[in-house]
Amino acid sequence: IDLLIVRPSEDLGRLANDYEAELPKVFRFLTRGLGTRETRSNDMLSLVMFQPDYVKRLLELGESDAECRHADFAAFFSTSDLAA
Repeated sequence: IDLLIVRPSEDLGRLANDYEAELPKVFRFLTRGLGTRETRSNDMLSLVMFQPDYVKRLLELGESDAECRHADFAAFFSTSDLAA
């Protein structure tokens, strides 16, 4: 079985942390471990954040990453490999 591993070129937890200040106050309170000053889990934050500007940045990152890996995708999905 051939595998193609695809990962974002940037850490999504760290990226989410850049947008955390724009969340509603109550949500920021909850994501900061019920009142601590720092976000405890940037990865958890990246899974639940649906801020429009964050989602837009994720889409841009995905498009950019896909463009950079175009040759890898083309080779992986080529029909000549499927016929073998």
